[in-house]
Amino acid sequence: MVIDNARYGTQALPLLPASAASVAVVTSRGPLYDLDGVATVEVPVNPLATDDAVRPFGYIVEGHRLSALGSRPPAEPDAAAELARGCGGLPAALQAAGH
Repeated sequence: MVIDNARYGTQALPLLPASAASVAVVTSRGPLYDLDGVATVEVPVNPLATDDAVRPFGYIVEGHRLSALGSRPPAEPDAAAELARGCGGLPAALQAAGH
């Protein structure tokens, strides 16, 4: 099970599987300090490098203005790189900027 973008651990707790043989992945933008009584492993994810941040724009940008299928280089690579740097390589910021 994937619980995406939890703000607090208490949001995820009622959704966690009861079976010890199950696993849940809970994503958040920060640490979830209030996940009491469950085994947790924190996996920090670094911001994307500029080249890696530019690639998804073909899928994110409405109408695929920067890249028709997301696999070709962007039509405006300098603008795409500047936007990716301005977003700090953060996927949520890139998503918001693309819409």
